Amino acid sequence: MKKMFFYIMTISFLSFYTMSCDDFLERPPVSDVTLDEIFGSYELATRAMVKCYENLPFLLPSNSGLNPGNRPYTGVGRVSLDNLTDLVTARFAQQNGANGYYYSGNYSSTIEMDAAHFVKYSYTHEKQWLAIRRCWTIIEQIDKVPDMEDAEKEQYKAEARVIIAIHYLEMLRHLGGVPKVTATYTANDDFNTERMTIREMIDWIGELIDNAYEKLPYKYANSNMYGRITRVGALAVKARMLHFVASPLYNDVQPYMPGEASDKLYTWLGSKDNSLWKSAMDACEQVITEALSNGYGLVQPVTQDLTGYRAAYQRAYHAPDNGEQLIITRLPGNPLYPQSQHGGPSFLSHFNNGAFIATQNWAFMFPMANGYDVDPSQPNYNAASGFDDQHPNRNRDPRFYESFTTNLGRWGTGSPGIARMWHGGADRHPQGNIYGAIAQKFIIGGRGQNTEAALKPLIFPYIRLAEIYLNYAEAVNQYEGSTPAQRNLALQRVNEVRGRVGLPGLPAGMDKEKFHDAIMKERCCEFGFEGVRWFDIIRWKMEDVFKVQLRGMNSWLWLDIAEIPGFSEAGIPTGNRSNSYGATLPGVANNDNAPVLLRGDGIVGASGKTYVRLPATLIANDPRPTANTMFDPNKHVITYYYYDLPEVDTRAWKTNFSPKWYLSAFPLDEVNKDYGLVQNPGW
Repeated sequence: MKKMFFYIMTISFLSFYTMSCDDFLERPPVSDVTLDEIFGSYELATRAMVKCYENLPFLLPSNSGLNPGNRPYTGVGRVSLDNLTDLVTARFAQQNGANGYYYSGNYSSTIEMDAAHFVKYSYTHEKQWLAIRRCWTIIEQIDKVPDMEDAEKEQYKAEARVIIAIHYLEMLRHLGGVPKVTATYTANDDFNTERMTIREMIDWIGELIDNAYEKLPYKYANSNMYGRITRVGALAVKARMLHFVASPLYNDVQPYMPGEASDKLYTWLGSKDNSLWKSAMDACEQVITEALSNGYGLVQPVTQDLTGYRAAYQRAYHAPDNGEQLIITRLPGNPLYPQSQHGGPSFLSHFNNGAFIATQNWAFMFPMANGYDVDPSQPNYNAASGFDDQHPNRNRDPRFYESFTTNLGRWGTGSPGIARMWHGGADRHPQGNIYGAIAQKFIIGGRGQNTEAALKPLIFPYIRLAEIYLNYAEAVNQYEGSTPAQRNLALQRVNEVRGRVGLPGLPAGMDKEKFHDAIMKERCCEFGFEGVRWFDIIRWKMEDVFKVQLRGMNSWLWLDIAEIPGFSEAGIPTGNRSNSYGATLPGVANNDNAPVLLRGDGIVGASGKTYVRLPATLIANDPRPTANTMFDPNKHVITYYYYDLPEVDTRAWKTNFSPKWYLSAFPLDEVNKDYGLVQNPGW
């Protein structure tokens, strides 16, 4: 037997239970204590329980000042997991994991060792092993507490088991099978540290949940307890796990990539087992049944209009204790959004610098408000949707407006309160929206001031009931033995998620492939920045998404030439649909200052009017004002141009794809310690 790496084995109790703040998840500090002292007191034992929650996955980037003791950045080193998908790209000037290691193809097992703070999930720097040891300490020691009821002791043990299960679920999704830790081992203990097989991981996570969930409450009466593990939350962890392992990454006729880890079934089940989809379906059904019977449900709009739909969606992913969030996580040390963006989570302050540039690939996934998709390749496309690419922000899915900052969209709570993101617009940033759009979700109140978020709880919606609805629908669609009643209910669950934002339901009668595509798209619209898309891509082995051409958008502001007395049209070229309103005209393409005329055709610009494109900067002896002005619908129009992102931003896997990207590498130094940690295929 070999000893596991020292990092897991020995934890100092001096720093083990240090904490701050004063509700359940932010208790006052404890220091320089022994186990007997901690578990000789109800108060100290409760603080020890609090510490178990500290390192749960928080998938929004945050800096080290707000997450003391953890790796410097959560997320993917100043960006997010969605930056590795087709939804979002990064042109962030500062070093970040996406640009530095993933887009470039430089990621490796050495990077996992030398730059763990820039990877998407670190085997040694997420503090998951510390959290697991803390949880086993609770399980082993809590019975010693003299002034605690037996039922509460069992509840604490149950919470600890679910937290352990969450950490193993994250390792399962990022790494495959990992070593099994079942006690608070010391440096002198010998135990088997080989990786568990995928089947053993399924059984282990399931065992942890099965031994815990009945001892947990459905809800906590005290609002200060919000964020503690509940029975429904525990069931949701198991349901998410079963849904993931039923997918083709692990559950297929052959492994995603050959290698020793695959041979030993650390990264593959060994065969395809369709019954796993039934297990996932049944687990999701149990979550939904128990949730709806105990006061949970999708957040519903107060008013049946765009304002009401947006507010409902925003509450669903952001507002605490809303009845839809089944597992939430927090950043230790900073329970509230700060008054200012600066000094707060990096997610807030990095937007303007190009950390989260939304792709047009994502934008075109959002349907129109009438429910029809806007891209002919998508499953619910209809030419009667009413979409026009020169008015891309009109009448869209309400989640579109929560996910993007768009021209004339909400921009903070102050004056002017609208976004001017066209070339030369006041809100166009050379990095922030270099490709024409930028993501907005979690920036409550708009990016201008973010004052609506001040002093509100800083939480991450780790699992929402909406995800379980869509997981259920997917499992029913994939399980070969599903009944007509189950298939009808699957469609209903998807349509309930859509109905929350006022969208019509998907049509009945979709075949298996179309319904699957519709669910995948729905997940993109519902769960941006919630850490869902990356796992959808890898569990379905979507090589095509890794290699997809990412697209951007540019826009320009035009002014009625009647507003410029004496302006001469002589020699100025004309923009129209065929030349993308001047965006592809030789000599003026991508020139922010070159004048172009537009003859209003009633679609872009009023018929009979002539408009001239406004320059980004003031030009000597040019009578045109700059585009840095307020929009007036009686004088101005905006045009849009869509294009492939430049080659400089192509990800390495687009032209040199390998399925090795589906799972992370183990750090090289850990593999070299020779305690049985077999490296994942390809790394």
